[in-house]
Amino acid sequence: MVTSLEKAAGIAFRSLVPNRPYHVQWMVTRKCNYRCKGCNVWREQDSRELSTADIKKGLDILKKLGVIEVVLSGGNPLLRDDIGEIVDYASHSFVTTIYDNGSMAEEKIEDIRNADFVAISIDSLDAEKNDYLKGVKGAWKKAMKAVDKLHEEGVNVVVSPTISQFNLYEIADFTKYFLKKGIPIWYCLYSYDFSEGSNQLFKIGKKNDEFVITDRKAMVKLCDFLIEMRKRNSNILMTQLRYLKPLKTYI
Repeated sequence: MVTSLEKAAGIAFRSLVPNRPYHVQWMVTRKCNYRCKGCNVWREQDSRELSTADIKKGLDILKKLGVIEVVLSGGNPLLRDDIGEIVDYASHSFVTTIYDNGSMAEEKIEDIRNADFVAISIDSLDAEKNDYLKGVKGAWKKAMKAVDKLHEEGVNVVVSPTISQFNLYEIADFTKYFLKKGIPIWYCLYSYDFSEGSNQLFKIGKKNDEFVITDRKAMVKLCDFLIEMRKRNSNILMTQLRYLKPLKTYI
């Protein structure tokens, strides 16, 4: 993690500027080494990527626009050979998070050390269920090992589950487990493309009935649980806590 007066001052200044974008998630690659059931990126992989120089130019533009937080995602961004250089550059100006499916963070620890947060995707405490979701045998074991290693090394690692019908009933226990270990949790909600078209720049995938939340009462109960837990524990990371309340009405 990069901390400096220049970075802190820049972020503080940009946070005071009204009507500017606050948060950006940048899909820096469509390459992926996993086969997640609820994602379509790996089915439509594309080797074409922006160069290191172009990404740096893009980050400079985002800084001028007033962006504070940048999330580097994919695909798996750690498949890029230049990811260390990108993370270092981004982390000097932004609160920088990089995603990993748990397969590469441990071996690329020096490349991602300067990130403010390293988010490891784990969706279940059940190894078999998690491996099914990831489409790769041994994914759970590798991800859990990476979380422990990064935590030991002083890297700000967080666990990022995608909440779906498939794991809805275990998210409360999942949360308690990682909070007890001192690991923050950053939640995602299962989503899919609502429209289809060849001109779409960003594609997640088609609707999968296995993951679409159907038990709305259970989801409302989970939202209430997370709201109360967040009041007592800052390691429950939400972009904004207030988003959970309207979510209860939406679902």
